[in-house]
Amino acid sequence: MSDLYNTYINSSGNILDLIFSNSSDVSYEIADEAIFDCDSYHLPFKINICPKIDPLKICNYIYDFKNADYAAILILIL
Repeated sequence: MSDLYNTYINSSGNILDLIFSNSSDVSYEIADEAIFDCDSYHLPFKINICPKIDPLKICNYIYDFKNADYAAILILIL
């Protein structure tokens, strides 16, 4: 389920730029600087997204390709 995050209203009383995200860790604010020239209809804003990242899973086994049974693998593939 996506949520709408932008609630900034432009000079015409409309919300023109939308921010949708599945994450609840989204913040936004009016930007101090813009990448390009802006007008009163499209305000520049910054979006901060802090996704939750799962810790790395450690693999406790090693594949032994040197001693693999390639004949059996070939039979399984064909």
